[in-house]
Amino acid sequence: MKKISYKIIIVIALLFIALIPNFSNAAKVYVKKVSKIWVSSTTSSEVKVKWKKVKKAKGYKVYVYNYSRNKYELYATTSKTNIKVKNLKSAKKYKFRVRAYKKKNGKKYYGAYSYSVATTTKPNQVKNLKVLSQSDTTISLKWEKVKRATSYKVYVYNSSTNKYDFKQSSSKKSITLTGMNPAKSYKIKVRAYKKLNGKKYYGSYSQVLEAKTVPSKVTGVKEYDYSLNSVSLSWNKISNEATYKVYKYNTSTKNYDYQGETKNTYLKVSGLNPASEYKFKVRAYIKINNSKQYGSFSDVLNAGTSPNKVTGLEIKNATTNSIELKWNGVKEATGYAVYVYRESYQSFVLHKTTTSTSMSITGLRAAKFYKMYVKAYSTFNGKNYYSDQSSIISHKTDSTDKYKAGIDVSQHQEKIDWDKVKNMGVDFAILRLGWIGNKENHKIDTYFERNYSECKRLNIPVGVYVYCYSNSVKHIKEGADWTVKKLKGKTLDLPVFIDMEDSSITYVGKKELSKMCVEYNNIIAKAGYKPGIYANRHWFDTYLEKDLRTKYTCWIAHYTSSSSVNYEDTFTIWQYSSAGKVGGILGNADLNIMYVKKEEVIPTEQKPENPNEPKTEEPKTEEPKTEDPKPENPATPVESKPEEPKPENPVNSEEPKTEESNKTEVSNSENPSAG
Repeated sequence: MKKISYKIIIVIALLFIALIPNFSNAAKVYVKKVSKIWVSSTTSSEVKVKWKKVKKAKGYKVYVYNYSRNKYELYATTSKTNIKVKNLKSAKKYKFRVRAYKKKNGKKYYGAYSYSVATTTKPNQVKNLKVLSQSDTTISLKWEKVKRATSYKVYVYNSSTNKYDFKQSSSKKSITLTGMNPAKSYKIKVRAYKKLNGKKYYGSYSQVLEAKTVPSKVTGVKEYDYSLNSVSLSWNKISNEATYKVYKYNTSTKNYDYQGETKNTYLKVSGLNPASEYKFKVRAYIKINNSKQYGSFSDVLNAGTSPNKVTGLEIKNATTNSIELKWNGVKEATGYAVYVYRESYQSFVLHKTTTSTSMSITGLRAAKFYKMYVKAYSTFNGKNYYSDQSSIISHKTDSTDKYKAGIDVSQHQEKIDWDKVKNMGVDFAILRLGWIGNKENHKIDTYFERNYSECKRLNIPVGVYVYCYSNSVKHIKEGADWTVKKLKGKTLDLPVFIDMEDSSITYVGKKELSKMCVEYNNIIAKAGYKPGIYANRHWFDTYLEKDLRTKYTCWIAHYTSSSSVNYEDTFTIWQYSSAGKVGGILGNADLNIMYVKKEEVIPTEQKPENPNEPKTEEPKTEEPKTEDPKPENPATPVESKPEEPKPENPVNSEEPKTEESNKTEVSNSENPSAG
């Protein structure tokens, strides 16, 4: 027993001695655990894993978890601190871990396993993206299914930001995009994603697909213009890519015939019959893969053409307060609209409509010129379609012993056919002699001599006016002397009017301007002519003393269509229009009414003083000398034209076309020129 125990002790001792060197080596080789590991990138088939280096480690072993076997399996050994794990499945979860090792005496010594890191590979790229169908506001898409993808996101290009914006998502391999604009091209792309633990892993974008919506129904179709043989249509725009086709109903075939197409939102349809009703509709299309895709037809539009123009307009009769018109009938017309020119609007205004071919326009002023024209119209669906206007006819109501009709003219009217003027019933004419300025800056009107001799030849009572640019008593007296000189040998039936209206001399002031008128008229009266003053209402009220109105024959300019305006008690002549039409005068003419007073302005022929008769010396009064003030705007004389004040309640003429009227350039409502 003692012998066996001894042998056992010896064996144990020998084994201990043999193991002592290994224990010594093990104590010297220590391998640290990989302390940090992470995934740096992923694709649909690869994962790149990185970790923190272990000091003096010879290499690393990388393990991938096998979910089917429920254990980690060695993937590869590497001396680097990163590795690409390849040939993985897309959209699938993977876990990785690493441990370091060292070598000594040909033997490997391993550290502990790192903690595991998990990730999911990206889904594969979406392929075969196609358009299933489209409407005006939707595009339906489909694509191949991506394995193990949770869902899909669809993106649409935004041209303003130059980026693709997320539009909609779908868990299926198809989608219908809504809220799209009609007839518009879109760039679209799709990508799949895998959702794991609340995080989304996205695959690559599909290739870009270009898709278009079809046009929507055309809306807002209307007739914006028409004529004898055409209709002009317009409608609301759908998109820049849409083309529009217009169709007209054919009463024979009961079909809509193609009329034309355009990229614009308007089209003129020609070759139509006068005074006829038509039906139109419009639809849009765009080209998709060289095929035209059409939207719905618009609602039907009823439209029409105008009747033929009225001809043969003439004066049937005229009295002191009425003018009766007549004209040739238009076969297809429903009725006729008569228009009269209104000075305050500077345009023609609808007077009345009638189904007859004549009309008496009543309630007019005596001795006044009126301009008129007529339009025929046809009525369809409660709407009147008007023809072009007839020729304009101008005529004067009869003069009376109390009211006379006259004109004032200058070189602006150029060469006048005075025989035609006489035949129009003009009772008097006031001619521009010229203008006066400062420092002998005076000029005669280029047509004065001709106009004067023609009036004398035809026994038209005549007067003159002189436009004033003079800015002092001294200069206006020089202008008066010039006036008398130019009138030498001429006889007048009406006064010599000094025309006070130029804005460049208003700075002189009311008192001085009134004095200038007095001094000018004194010289005119002394020469044997009747003196007068012309001005607009603003000048008479603002820049001229009121007592001048009783001292001299005064002529006021005021353009208004108000029937209540009457200057009979305060002025001798009223210039009521600068846009008159008088036979023999091209363009516009100024029109006037004279209120014949007890002194009878017209009949008295005025003769200049006879230089051979002895002169009576008048006592001289010495005036204080003042330095001539300089005008703020000493411009070259250019006559201004008046603008009429707007009426408070203008007549509203319901008609689809805008009236064109002959308008004279004007300055302001209170500054009409006499020329």
